[in-house]
Amino acid sequence: MKQYILKYKKISSFFIAAFIIVPSMVKGQTFTDAVVDSVTVTPINLTSFNAYKVEKNVQLNWTTSTEKNNSYFLIQKSNDGVNFENIARVTGKVNATTTSQYSYIDLDVAKTNLYYRLQQVDLNGKSTLSNVVLIKNTKENTVELSVYPNPIVNENITLSFKNLVTGAYKISFINMIGETVLEKNINISGNSGATSFVLPSSVSKGFLVLKLVSSDGKTSLTQKIIVQ
Repeated sequence: MKQYILKYKKISSFFIAAFIIVPSMVKGQTFTDAVVDSVTVTPINLTSFNAYKVEKNVQLNWTTSTEKNNSYFLIQKSNDGVNFENIARVTGKVNATTTSQYSYIDLDVAKTNLYYRLQQVDLNGKSTLSNVVLIKNTKENTVELSVYPNPIVNENITLSFKNLVTGAYKISFINMIGETVLEKNINISGNSGATSFVLPSSVSKGFLVLKLVSSDGKTSLTQKIIVQ
């Protein structure tokens, strides 16, 4: 009886091993190859991609938190959101484990709706596409407000504005529960320009709303930002 049981175990073990290996062999792969192919490797972690109008130009900014075998980015533009063309190439960091910031300025753009996206290309030629961002066609005298960088990663902020009336303004940073975490008074002379300042490190990370209000209350603009 013991001899019969030992033979049965050997046969059973062989049968199980064959059952595992054969499906991989049918595909023309070893079992190890099948396991590697089932793992999806993300070349980059794109944490933000945004665009805003600065006078006649469009400022594009994007941020990655990690990169692996990232060769370069192609910046693509479209007038209809369907047919895109390459307008610039920006070299990637190849391999990075810390935050990397990129920017590009599309000069003297047409006064139409404009769509932008990124095509990220690996060292081996494979590529992926980002989400699409839209710059809407606006009238010449439309008031505009932009914040760079967004997300904010090192407390340094540049506030860009267009078509604002000269005068005193208050900037407020409001968190998601409605609390004002920072206020700053500025004077704007000339209807277009920019101002820079430092966000205190004590401000908690997360989503904030930047609110710009004129002293007479006639102008009020808001912009969502992220503090990393």
